Amino acid sequence: MVRESANDADLLNVTVHQPGPSEVASSLSDMSKRKDPPRPVVVSVWAKAAGRCSMCGDPQLVSAIRDVTVTIGEIAHQAGATEGKKSPRGDADVSLPARDKEENLMLLCHECHRKIDSTSGQEVYTVEVLRGIKEQHEAMVAALTDFRTESRTLVVATRSTVRQQAVAATPREIAFALVENRRTPYALGNLTYNVTIDLTDPVSDEWVWQRGMKQIDAAIEGIEATLSAGRVDHLSVFALAPIPLLAYLGHKLGDKTTVDAFRRSRDHTDRAWCWGEETTGVPVFVHDLPDVGRESDSIVVALDVTASVKTERLPADLTDLPTVRLHPSNAAPGPDLLGSRRALDSFGRAWRRLLAQLENDFPEVNRLHVVAAVPAPAAVAIGRFHRPYADPAMVMYELGEDTRYQRALEIPA
Repeated sequence: MVRESANDADLLNVTVHQPGPSEVASSLSDMSKRKDPPRPVVVSVWAKAAGRCSMCGDPQLVSAIRDVTVTIGEIAHQAGATEGKKSPRGDADVSLPARDKEENLMLLCHECHRKIDSTSGQEVYTVEVLRGIKEQHEAMVAALTDFRTESRTLVVATRSTVRQQAVAATPREIAFALVENRRTPYALGNLTYNVTIDLTDPVSDEWVWQRGMKQIDAAIEGIEATLSAGRVDHLSVFALAPIPLLAYLGHKLGDKTTVDAFRRSRDHTDRAWCWGEETTGVPVFVHDLPDVGRESDSIVVALDVTASVKTERLPADLTDLPTVRLHPSNAAPGPDLLGSRRALDSFGRAWRRLLAQLENDFPEVNRLHVVAAVPAPAAVAIGRFHRPYADPAMVMYELGEDTRYQRALEIPA
């Protein structure tokens, strides 16, 4: 179970206050004056939380000695059970009768309950924050247990080095993205099964491309065995790596199996890999074909999505080749241009149209020199929608430390 809490930095600063004798006596007096919430309400809170702490996600049903299951969870109040300063968040603008209703109650473990009710915890865990935690936890439980629409997926992730730092999607980030996509990881027995591809070699290493391709080949071999066995028919890709390797990964995945490629946003929360909503409309992509004869056997393809490719940075042997440019017609290139699934689909359709027109207008072309300024899922799409035995070979380029594009790898025809 995954969950979202208050700001992580604030969480780390929360200390649990140890009450003195007078505070304990006062608290016990308050407790003796109040009644427990009605049993039907308590049962409903437990059920909607799936018997797990709404904050840390730990199960609150424990099998004890002699196979007896005991409950260790606690029903916690968002607005205090009683009014006044002695009750945690007791001064909240919630009527006293409403405080024992389901909307004001949540299931917590003992440690999380102490944390939110401590003196410092009350400053972080306001009624509004606790309500948000409860709502998100219950929404995720509802999504995960909606067996009518939930489908299995095989998670394919990468570990890579970007700007000299190791990057990878965390299990929590993946879980949030899958729940939103109404997917659950493929399980083998009691173990969750996924594929992680190690692409951590820095691009400055001369063997980085060949080694990366071998790592991808090995991973795909295992994935194909799983697919052919009929155990999985859907893949969820969480990949960050240099664009040439992502395109090669897409090429090896192909378009015969349904694949969802996720995008890492700049949101530093558990929802970092969740797709966003369109805020400025879906971008429309067009391409400009070079005005040259049909006899050329090589073409430069510049893909302007996150930025405009500067063709003056191309290797000298490419400068005289005809260039086709794919770019948005209704927006400027930018890092957030493909912020939604529909935007990614729009790019994918435009890329397929471009490949089809190149095949028709330039039949003699046998090699495309692809220079792409695109986000990770678009790089995967470049490889996925490249048709073996139909489209020309693709030579992929990477921007080097000298700010010039360098040949990285070739995806065969």
